[in-house]
Amino acid sequence: MTSTSATPGAAAAKPPRPARPLFCTSVLWLEVLLVFFAVLAAYGLRVAEPWAIGLVGGVLIVWCAVAARLQRTRWLGLVLGSIVQVLIVLGGLVIPALWFMGGVFVLVWITAIWLGAKIDRERAERRSTGSAQTSSPAT
Repeated sequence: MTSTSATPGAAAAKPPRPARPLFCTSVLWLEVLLVFFAVLAAYGLRVAEPWAIGLVGGVLIVWCAVAARLQRTRWLGLVLGSIVQVLIVLGGLVIPALWFMGGVFVLVWITAIWLGAKIDRERAERRSTGSAQTSSPAT
């Protein structure tokens, strides 16, 4: 059994990964699945030529993957991810079910950004409060 008490020679605990990029990355990878199934539905409904459906679907899947990978950047990942949200909702013009599914993912995207940033802020406050308490001498 390991001890959780801090000893002078013990290695420092690894800080947790930021929550906002983790949440947003998860949403974007789920949207890869959404786009894949939308491509299958579009092909089955014959809404366009198969090559066009494949091209648009492939571009959206790659865009989601790139946006997911760039979530660790300060703003570029958020911008690309937000553009994907708009494009998927606009997919409702071709497949009406995407109005609903895209809207659900927009709400999840906004929640991931908001809640992830809130958690990251609270973690930063806790770290700064904890380091301030440990650095001040006990009286």
